Parts: sequence; C-alpha cells; structure tokens
Amino acid sequence: MSAVTHHTRSNGPDESRGGAGEELPVDRLALLATSEGDLNEIAQRRRDFRDVQRFFGLDIHREYLVATAVDHELRVVYGPTRVTWGQFEAWIAQQLTPLDAMVVEMTTNTWQVHDMLAKHVHSITVVHPPHVKLITQAPVMNDKKAAEALATLHAAGLLRSVWVPDQTVRDRRHLVAQRHDRVRAATQAKNRLHSILHRHQMDKPDTSVPFSSRRHDFWLNLPVSPVEKLAIELDLQTIDQADAQCERLEAFMAKEALSDERVPFLVQLPGISSIGALTVLAAIGPIDRFPTAKDLVGYAGLGGRVHDSGQTHTGGKITKAGRRDLRTVMVTAAQAAARNDDFWKNELARLEPRLGRNKAIVAIARKLLVVVWHVLTKREANRHADPVKVARGFFNMAYEDIGARNLPDGQTAPEFVRRNLDRLGLGKDLQRIKRGSREYLLPPSTLPGAAPAAQPKGKGQRQNTKAAKADRAAGAAAKRELLEAKRAAAEARMGRPRKTRSDKGTKRGPHKTK
Repeated sequence: MSAVTHHTRSNGPDESRGGAGEELPVDRLALLATSEGDLNEIAQRRRDFRDVQRFFGLDIHREYLVATAVDHELRVVYGPTRVTWGQFEAWIAQQLTPLDAMVVEMTTNTWQVHDMLAKHVHSITVVHPPHVKLITQAPVMNDKKAAEALATLHAAGLLRSVWVPDQTVRDRRHLVAQRHDRVRAATQAKNRLHSILHRHQMDKPDTSVPFSSRRHDFWLNLPVSPVEKLAIELDLQTIDQADAQCERLEAFMAKEALSDERVPFLVQLPGISSIGALTVLAAIGPIDRFPTAKDLVGYAGLGGRVHDSGQTHTGGKITKAGRRDLRTVMVTAAQAAARNDDFWKNELARLEPRLGRNKAIVAIARKLLVVVWHVLTKREANRHADPVKVARGFFNMAYEDIGARNLPDGQTAPEFVRRNLDRLGLGKDLQRIKRGSREYLLPPSTLPGAAPAAQPKGKGQRQNTKAAKADRAAGAAAKRELLEAKRAAAEARMGRPRKTRSDKGTKRGPHKTK
C-alpha cells in the first residue's frame, strides 16, 4: 500500500493533559485545534483515515524520538517508546505497517524522517509548531505527553497538513538560507564597525564602499585601543569571508535559476533579480498550490489582520504569519520598484500621503505579490511591463548574475535577451537596447509581425551574434586559403620554398636584426 503524504501545517491544538492523570476532553481539543479549520475539513480528514488502525505521534529530539500511538477511540495502543536514531530504521521495519498514520512536528531533520517513513506507512502529517504550541504550554509536559497529544489530535482529525516540498525545493530553500546567514553576518560586522566610529566621533570613509579591501588601511589605522583594533581586524575578516561565500552562493543560485522556465516571468517584474526570483520560487513551490492570489498573500504574511464581530470591523497590521523569506524579498522588490518603475512610483505617490512611506511600501509588496501570482499562473507578461526595461533586466541577468560565458546553448547575451522576450511575448519590434554607454543589437524576434533584423550603426561596428561571428570566421578562413594558394603558386614558379622573413635576416619592430 503506497504511503499518502498529508503534510501538516497544523491548526493547532494541543491535547495535553491538565494534570498528572486527567485527560483533556476531546471537545475541548476541537475548540483548541480548529482556529483555522472548519467542521467539513475535519470530517474529510476523518474519512481519509477510515482505514487507519493506529495514529502515531512522534516527538523528535536530537538524539532520539518518543513514539506513542492511539486508536480511533483515542486509547493508547502503543508506547510511549523511546527510539534512538541508530535504532530508527529497525524500529520502522519491526513496528510500523501500511495501516499506521504518523504525525511529527516540523524541526531540523523532519524531511529526512518523512522520507524514511513514507514507504512504510499510510500517511505522514507534518505540523507547524506554532499551531500546536499549546502542547508545550501545558502545566505538566514531557516527551511522553507531547507524543500522546500529537497522536490524539491526529486521530481526532484536528491537524491540518503543510505542503511537503520535493528535493529540488528543499535544496533551493537551503541555498536561500545559507545566503541569508552570510548577508546577516556581514551586516552585523559592518554595524559593529560603524559603532566604533560613532563611539569615537569619527567620520566614515568618503566612499560608497567603505568596507572594501582598498579601505582596510583606513580601519586598521584608526586611533583606538588594542582591543578595538583586534575587533576591527576580525570584523573585516568576517566581511571579506562572508562576501566571498555570498559570491559563490549567488553564482550557484544564478545557474540554478537558468534551469527553471518560470524565472523569466519573475525577472520581468521591477525589483526582482534572478536571485530574488529563485528565492520566491523556493518559498512558494508550484504556484498551483494557491487557488487565488489572496491565498499566496496570506502564505507570505502580507495580509492585514481583521477583527469582524457584530457591528465592529477593524483592521490591523500585516499578520506576518507566513514565510519570512518570501515577505522579505517582496518588500525589497517593492522598494526597488517604487524607485525605478513609473507605475509603482505613481502607486507610492498615491498611497504614501495616507499611509506613510513604510506602510505604502508594504502595500506595494502585497500588490506585487498578487502580480507574481498572475504571471506565474497564466504564464504571461505583466500588463504594465516596459519592454525596454525588461530587456535591460535580462541583460543584467546575463552579464551580472550568470556571466555571458555561462549562458545556455552557447547563446550570446543579445540572443539570451531575445529568447526570453519572445517567451514573454514582449518587444517584437525592439531592435536595439542601450545599456550604460553601449548599445546592443538584438536578433530579430520570432513572434508574428516582428520587425526585420536591424543593421549595425557606425563604421566598422559589428553585430555580436553567432551568425555574424560565423561569417567573420568564414571570411578569415577564406582569406587564409587565398594567401596559402598564392604562396603555393609562387613557390611553384620559383621552384623552391619561399623564404620567411626571419630567413631573410630581417624582422619588424624593436627586434630588427642589424
């Protein structure tokens, strides 16, 4: 019997015991557990568990876990049993059957436990710890009671499942977390260095990159105590190490972004780079998990709090009850969009007088996340997209994030940009894009009604395309063949090999023989 995965974002109750031997009534458990659910949802879960004989609760720790099982009548039928990780595989083989339903709380090694159990049991439910926090808040609580509480709640159908990511999403989330840790370490070190300047009333270097290796002498020569000199040296090393590790992580993430066909639909949006796009995709997984944009906004914790009772209706701050990494990257994107994109500039100008700048930026982040849902669900271009700015974003992705030499299928940067523009259905009439002081010539679009290929401007300016490079290489090869034929004809006419310049005793330039 194949295992069905019910990954649990638990609603959270807690079936803890009120005293040493007194059980908490099941109806009270229902009140505690159904803050986010409804009776139809609970009934459906119970129907799904009709064939289950035992409901196991696993309380996981670093060195061991504690397992307890109950039946449909909430009677303990197994355990509590303590199992070390060295005994775990043997315990699975000996004790578990396809008629057992498991529940575990989300922790460091939950996904490994899930993968080991998946082939042996009916289903696995992973609960979000805040949704069962009442278990840990009980006056009398230990590992045995926690495992029993999880099992009882699960048997009653009160635990809502969270989504279980596949290995690709897990790896991407790990990359995002690793990068976040390095950025945070560098930021903390920079703040400590700023505090030294503030403490001694000193000015920071007159540059936009005060912590670069070129400015190390400034920091190391500050007139401070020996202890502070040591702290400065260690903080500079921390910044250099964190920056180097971030660079490696971002290079890996940029290559990973190339393998996901959804990335161009996100990079077209203002404020979202390839790193930001991968962060969003790692957080949300498949977009079809979210039936509406409102569901995605709630998942990010960007929706407002609501209290609606009787004649009273009040709203509050955002819930923040979702993925912090998704919320952070959307707020960062909103700040960039409000600076650089005309549409979002106007939105900020409309919202800021009423809400203030910070709340207006959060509101734009929520609106931008709604756009993310639409472009990923419908696989279409943003209706407010500026083809020129989108093309520049793809150029930045090609040159700064990925590297022109690392583009797939040997593409040049203009070909990479054109391919992604065509995928979005944008810019079929674009022929040239100016980026910085340089103008790039784009290949013709494959979209219907596209403009013909443009000719290079300026004397001697060449197209940076594979076709142009191939033409130049063919021309050079033909010229070499012609010169070789002339040389062979001259040697045949003279009846001897033609002397090279060195054979004649003369050379060009400063090494000319006398």
